[in-house]
Amino acid sequence: VSHRLGILCLQETKISTWTAHLAREVGGARLRDCVVLPAFDTRGGVAILWDPDVVEITSHAIGQFAITAQARLKASGKTF
Repeated sequence: VSHRLGILCLQETKISTWTAHLAREVGGARLRDCVVLPAFDTRGGVAILWDPDVVEITSHAIGQFAITAQARLKASGKTF
């Protein structure tokens, strides 16, 4: 909360089943949107959570081991 994150990227989450409740618990009140790659058993797992008021994820692809996403900052319009 004190850092006012716009995006949080997590690797090796070890979480095989994500729910909306779990995403809210991890991301807090601001990081309301997410894309996840669930873990296989207890290995791997990736999650990208973001504040939709600050960042727009314009596209994403979920691969076997990674998530690739294109983001746009709403205030400046810059993409990365």
